[in-house]
Amino acid sequence: LRLHVPTIDRNAVEFRAGSQVPVEAWYRAGPNITFPIELDRTPQVYYLRVQSRTMVALALELWTPEAFEVALVRVNLLQGLFQGMLATAVLIGLLSALWLRQAFFFAALAYLLAFGGLHVANNGYDQLFLYPDHPGWSPMVLGVLRSLTVALFVAFVLTYLEPKAFYPRLTRTLDGLVGVILVTLILSLFGYYQEVGTVFVIAAILIAVLVIFLLVMMLRHQRQRAGLL
Repeated sequence: LRLHVPTIDRNAVEFRAGSQVPVEAWYRAGPNITFPIELDRTPQVYYLRVQSRTMVALALELWTPEAFEVALVRVNLLQGLFQGMLATAVLIGLLSALWLRQAFFFAALAYLLAFGGLHVANNGYDQLFLYPDHPGWSPMVLGVLRSLTVALFVAFVLTYLEPKAFYPRLTRTLDGLVGVILVTLILSLFGYYQEVGTVFVIAAILIAVLVIFLLVMMLRHQRQRAGLL
């Protein structure tokens, strides 16, 4: 993102931000991209340029500095609460996996870790804290984590339900879709995040539909759940 702010001498000052810009070049380092705008009664024209090789979820809002600080406190509180709950779930999954040593708990732990990483990357904390001087890594990391999360979600479901004996074709179909997702993961790792976006979305939608169908179909089978006596 590039914002051009007019000056008194009819020139403009450019402010840059986004995943393609080092964090040190941002006006303010934070998960929410901010630009300085001083409004007065004199008409001004601001130019905002948005470029993206991946996807953009763009919402523009005007804030006073004081109100923005209050809103940040609330957002950070909610983010901290969610991340704390996620960390607790990861800890429980880790203890369960080490104690019971069953495949289901290892799959659940892996899925929770991938989902947590996706949450961190989706909100921009990865670039902010892990690689602030390497713009451009964020789309690659996001592509890898989204594919990994979907693949591990399927592994989590199949390990828990164990549907192969009841629905072998459906299980093989899900395995094949996971193979497609893993291909998008590898291509994202090499920088082809945008090119595989459509394939990923189609595969993810098919997986969601098939998993819901599988859950409904498995209700008729009384299964002994992992870890229960």
